[in-house]
Amino acid sequence: MNEPASRHHFVTGDSALFGWGLDYQETIHRLLQERLQNYEVENMTLTGYSTVHALLQLQKAAPDIRC
Repeated sequence: MNEPASRHHFVTGDSALFGWGLDYQETIHRLLQERLQNYEVENMTLTGYSTVHALLQLQKAAPDIRC
């Protein structure tokens, strides 16, 4: 069993980063997870989201993030 990652990489964005129309294996968050094995890649993308939504999500997920 793998140990939990101590570092996180957050992916935020709209349908383009969500991978609309792609198979899961082709999505950016899946490809990043494969390459960044010491990180937990967290997919926070959703269709229709804007930069304001992304900021709110990041602030909730990681309260130390400041703007």
